[in-house]
Amino acid sequence: MQPDAKPFTPSLAIRSLADVRRLEATPIEQAIPVRSTYEIFCNSAAAYGKRNALTFLRDAEPDTPPIRWTYADLLAGIHQTANALHTLGVGPRDAVAVLLPGCLEYHLALWGGEAAGIVQPLNPLLSDEKLASLMNAAGPGSSSKKELPAPPLARSSVAFGGPFGRVTRTETPRSAVSGQ
Repeated sequence: MQPDAKPFTPSLAIRSLADVRRLEATPIEQAIPVRSTYEIFCNSAAAYGKRNALTFLRDAEPDTPPIRWTYADLLAGIHQTANALHTLGVGPRDAVAVLLPGCLEYHLALWGGEAAGIVQPLNPLLSDEKLASLMNAAGPGSSSKKELPAPPLARSSVAFGGPFGRVTRTETPRSAVSGQ
């Protein structure tokens, strides 16, 4: 089955060093036909809507059916996540810290967060001190970080539940984040 439209079209085929040089000499506006990852997701949903975009194995058991999201489902989840973040006050210049293991919800947080603002992906294997340091590095005073209002608490975070499910807001005491 051929898609109605392609998510994007490459500017030129790369088959030789001369092709690489020609691509490098091409203005970026011509070389990259899309302007954002969000545009790629929109184009992919339009082109491949009912096809599987992501497959997640729940466990290692061969008989357990995997969770499958289509391109249309993924885009709907990205929209839902971005809208939830907008409702919480996140705008284009605000950073959203994402601390999730490799799961389907990570994709919603990453791509929905990027549609709403700026994403700061964090590795859950880092120590609390490293995580706090990274979050504080882009903390208040930076034009790209916004604290969600939650006085007297320092940080708010968003937790994402099962496929496009609940979005909850949690607060972390100021002392746990900044060592105060």
